[in-house]
Amino acid sequence: MPIEFRCQACGKLVRAPEQSGGKHGKCPYCNISVFIPTPPEESDEIGLTPVNEEAAAHREQLRKESTDYAASVDQDEVPKYDLHASSKAGVSSKPGRLNDTSLGRDAAADVAVEVNKFVRAMHKSKLDVADRITTRLKQRKSQSKDYVQGLMVDQTGAAVEDIPPALVQGFLKTLLERLD
Repeated sequence: MPIEFRCQACGKLVRAPEQSGGKHGKCPYCNISVFIPTPPEESDEIGLTPVNEEAAAHREQLRKESTDYAASVDQDEVPKYDLHASSKAGVSSKPGRLNDTSLGRDAAADVAVEVNKFVRAMHKSKLDVADRITTRLKQRKSQSKDYVQGLMVDQTGAAVEDIPPALVQGFLKTLLERLD
């Protein structure tokens, strides 16, 4: 039974004798050297291992427990602030995290507001304003970096209404670099 395959160069259907499988030959249409595949009967196929349903269910249960635990720890220990905040009163419970043990609530809100101002300044190409904001954020370097990293991980909280999410992520990355 002849081996049928398509030439990689011209795409035409080529038939070759069964004994030429695994060798090189010339395409009769375009004269390009082509590799002739082995016939399907001779190829070494690796069979799939049957799925162990119990092990798969156990792995899924462990993944769910891990996710639930991480979420509970996140909610219990770390308050969340919104990048949309434009004042201390505008702080909400959205992603971007600051630890209240290292900062007072007002200071944490200040960091959120400053990061928001930085993103907006960068979007409007006001680099001098962004530099001044960076200087203020460097005074709370550790907290600022933690907050920005939290925003970058949970991208849903890093969205700003009128700025594309990819730009916000880029501005946050720039801010992290400046904070180092």
